[in-house]
Amino acid sequence: LLNKDIMRIDNKFSSFDINEEHTWIIRGSVPSDIKDALSYKVFDRLEKGLTYIADSVSVAVAEKTEIENNNDLKEFTDYITDVYEEDGCTNIEISLTEIGMKNIAGIAGNDYDKYEIRIYISTMINTDAGVGVDIINSASLDYENAVGHEFFIEVECAPKISTGGLNILKVDSLSEKNLSGAEFKLARDASPDDVKSGKY
Repeated sequence: LLNKDIMRIDNKFSSFDINEEHTWIIRGSVPSDIKDALSYKVFDRLEKGLTYIADSVSVAVAEKTEIENNNDLKEFTDYITDVYEEDGCTNIEISLTEIGMKNIAGIAGNDYDKYEIRIYISTMINTDAGVGVDIINSASLDYENAVGHEFFIEVECAPKISTGGLNILKVDSLSEKNLSGAEFKLARDASPDDVKSGKY
């Protein structure tokens, strides 16, 4: 199985401002034969409205019932990250190494079905995203077992983020004609800290 969340485990929707950092969490099951597998690769293709934050990929192994990670894996030793541009989109490929797959097998032991592989990728919404739109971010897994059988899995329920915002049109109440030069200001609710600081 392959799942994906945004910001925290089991969360499928969040909203962010432009240039506000957020983290996607890809969660893959641990195959029973991962110790002798030929490859385990996860692919994430970012929409044009998302900007990848360089060197933000991290990989861990955790018990499915735990919110926090149990074991962090090491880049270059346990996994390799390849980031490349294609058709204006950023593609991210995370490949477990032979050592990494054996280490995961050692962590999971005979309880492999109780563990999952978690991949964290941070992005920001950029100006290509538009206003008031949802950005869906899926992922896929390509797994080749010890005897060369290949399995391709996609996220069943992809999470999404919203850019927020709205389009506003002001009209004259009598003529119902559009008013040129109308200006608006939108603001978030002030937090207690904002009030204390005198910002709002």
